[in-house]
Amino acid sequence: MKKTIILILATLIAATGYEALAQTGNFSSSTGEKNEIKLNPFNKDKGDDRSLFADVEAWYDSSSMTVTVEGCELKDTFIYIMSPDGLVLAQTSHYFGITPETCTIEVPSLPGKYWLVIDSPALYAEGPFLIN
Repeated sequence: MKKTIILILATLIAATGYEALAQTGNFSSSTGEKNEIKLNPFNKDKGDDRSLFADVEAWYDSSSMTVTVEGCELKDTFIYIMSPDGLVLAQTSHYFGITPETCTIEVPSLPGKYWLVIDSPALYAEGPFLIN
């Protein structure tokens, strides 16, 4: 019974945080063309559902040459920009708590296909994006 109540409260808190953020429009900067990066989440531990509450989204902003990652409940998270041959071209880390937060990372200036990799104790996700 306690687990059910905690689950319901956590869901309500997460939903309220996203709604408040959506109303203020603070997802990312308002300049340039933003393209959502389609992320594919993976469960690293077969026995645990690591993505029960964790959530992550990302956008590439062509005018500022940055990728913005928005997430919550990811905890200590490592974010990488990788080349198609697996070289790490940029990296950063950020702590994502229970309220939605954003982290920005600069992308390479050379045109091509790159991969965004997000690795945290709660979730692993990756997705390709194109720089023209």
